[in-house]
Amino acid sequence: MPSRSATPLAYRRFSTPARLPLCASRSTYTPLLNAARNGRRDIARLLWERVGPEARFYPSEPGNPAHAGEISCLQVAAAHGYAALGADFLNVWDSWTPDETRRTLVAAAAAWHGDVVALLLDRAAFTADAIQDALAASVGPGNGDDDLMARQHGVVRRLLDAGGDPNGTRRGRPMLLVAASSATCLGALKALLEKGADPNIQDVTSGTTALHQYRRVGRAPSSPATAEVLLRHGASPDLADREGETPVHAIAFAGTLEDLKLYLNYCCDVDAALRGYVDAVELLLNYSLDVNSANNNGWMPLVCALMPTSRKRVSTAVDVANLLLRHGASAGTSTAEKWTPMHALDS
Repeated sequence: MPSRSATPLAYRRFSTPARLPLCASRSTYTPLLNAARNGRRDIARLLWERVGPEARFYPSEPGNPAHAGEISCLQVAAAHGYAALGADFLNVWDSWTPDETRRTLVAAAAAWHGDVVALLLDRAAFTADAIQDALAASVGPGNGDDDLMARQHGVVRRLLDAGGDPNGTRRGRPMLLVAASSATCLGALKALLEKGADPNIQDVTSGTTALHQYRRVGRAPSSPATAEVLLRHGASPDLADREGETPVHAIAFAGTLEDLKLYLNYCCDVDAALRGYVDAVELLLNYSLDVNSANNNGWMPLVCALMPTSRKRVSTAVDVANLLLRHGASAGTSTAEKWTPMHALDS
């Protein structure tokens, strides 16, 4: 830090650190936090000398004298990727609390600043819970930029190497399912699988896996690359959720033919519902589909084929139904809701 003699006259007139004004209003950062946000190491050093560690926080609200959970200059520097400035703050003061360093690690991980994460892991001690919090923060969507996905991959791997659990959760959902939900999380998905995440981990409520991302009618695939990475690491297209629906059911119902071919290449039991396209049904039949297979609610391919959807033409539905009937589909079946093929035709 600079000596007092090197301090500009504008700051020398304040005889004590406490008299240095922190900010113009409570809605703006302090000068120290602004310097941290912009990576200005020289200004941050100068301000720290004048105001000391007591000014490291955003101004405390009344009734919160301990600064519990408040933003520190260290956290701001980390969130913006300034590793050198973060090192300055760690060097000049050695009394950062565990909560402050935890919040700083989470902020750096969420922004995928690998050099800052490495600095913090090297210079501070973290509990297993703190590492897990940072790992969960790093598993989130980005903007799809290849460089950002590479950064995410590196941060997730580093936190897993530090003791993070690849089968942990983010906001109650398995992190693998969160990563598989967005094409921009491919970096995190790869890192989790490379470090031992269970590719077939299921949501505790729905029983869905990462491959069940196509389960809603009309929902677009997160990414073909996502499915391929999961399948290569052992994700099962045959594993049913609590409704009896497998990923193959879901992809045949709402995916593309190419997606379906990809899934079927990894199938042990080709038992799929269908979206209503003749080419998909023909492909399924070539793989020895049981045309009368049903999920837990009794929905069979024939009923699925005849149910109207926004992307299915009536003529296509009839073609699919005829194809299924020629291969032995039963026209007299009904679902758990008592829906029959005739009900579907009439809807």
